[in-house]
Amino acid sequence: LRELGPAGDGVVGAVGVTGRNAEKAAPLAAEFGAEGVDWDARVHWGADMVINTTPMGMSGERQGDTAFPAQGFVAQAVAAGETGKPGRRGLAYDLVYNPLRTRFLSEAADAGWDTQDGLAMFVEQGREQFRLWTGLELPAEGARTLVAVALGLGDVAVGRVCGQCELPGVHTGSGKG
Repeated sequence: LRELGPAGDGVVGAVGVTGRNAEKAAPLAAEFGAEGVDWDARVHWGADMVINTTPMGMSGERQGDTAFPAQGFVAQAVAAGETGKPGRRGLAYDLVYNPLRTRFLSEAADAGWDTQDGLAMFVEQGREQFRLWTGLELPAEGARTLVAVALGLGDVAVGRVCGQCELPGVHTGSGKG
């Protein structure tokens, strides 16, 4: 968040942080100069980007869960004063990487939002750890393929799918961008 600069000074107008536990979310929001958003009011806050940083949706017992209700993606248009439109297009970014298509992302896409799964973040974390531990660079495409195989994701993970799985305009080393 610090890299984006102060809210209202260019890149972003405002940053909100919410969490099921307000006692944990409030200090995090304060640390980064963000607005604390009440968990129950999050769907009406008016976000252009919603990022799921929880394990909700991850393969296993939480796979069917979501941190942001489907009606929240549509409600963003109302919060922005854009009534009459089916929903304002924003970006829904899910840090979950397995499965790639979570309920959170599916519901966002259904409301007309662009989506980004968490695979690139997971791969880049691994590449940075590899560099720190070994002093060597792990090639991006090789790392993506390795993770894809390990997770049983196949070609989906190496950028050979629709725009719903890759952030438009971001080069991933897969030939798409």
